[in-house]
Amino acid sequence: MVKHSYILVFGLMVSACTTSENQGTVISILEDITETDFIAKPNAKSISDQFNLKTDPWHSAVFRYGCISSLNHNGRKEYVLESEKALLGNQLKRKGEVRGFENAIEQILKTDTIASVHQYSTIWTPLVAELKILQQYPNSQCTLYVFSDLQENNATWFSVHRYKDLRLLEQSPKKVTELFLTKAQELQKGGSNLKVVVVYRPRTMKEDAAFSKMITLYKAVFGELNISIEFKANLY
Repeated sequence: MVKHSYILVFGLMVSACTTSENQGTVISILEDITETDFIAKPNAKSISDQFNLKTDPWHSAVFRYGCISSLNHNGRKEYVLESEKALLGNQLKRKGEVRGFENAIEQILKTDTIASVHQYSTIWTPLVAELKILQQYPNSQCTLYVFSDLQENNATWFSVHRYKDLRLLEQSPKKVTELFLTKAQELQKGGSNLKVVVVYRPRTMKEDAAFSKMITLYKAVFGELNISIEFKANLY
């Protein structure tokens, strides 16, 4: 009986040590700054709660934040909380590290972002670039939140604000799907650990109709990529 007890304790120790090292959470936010009056905004508490650090403070956590504007390339900010072995860690020290990580999230999300001088955004290129980074975390649960109306405005290959492109989306959506997929060839298909959540709340029937068209397009594109995607009005 004693021998079996030692084996059980050793097994639990191994489990506790490996779980915190190999499992982590990555949350990334892309926020559209071309519209200053979007209703849905990132909320620090809602984001922090999703790391489940109060339940398991020992696993790794990565928070990333970037803006979407008229530019294809924008800067990113990243905060990392490294994993630790629960049985060997200092609980008081770890609690302070978790608090610092959550404070960093709150600080970046409450900082006033300078709105883009241009009214429309290029969305797909920075979104694909961020997904490519998240696919480098195969052992973590990754979520990309996109706060945007998805109204693509790329000067070179597609814009919903060009009549011919909008007509193409309405009359030949498969061609637009293929066009978007050609711009995402560097992505790996699939990945049960990766999810995209688009957060946007329309204010008018016109905005609702325009967003619905993009929802249909994004569902088709992400279906081909075999990456999970959801659409929400807020994070609460």
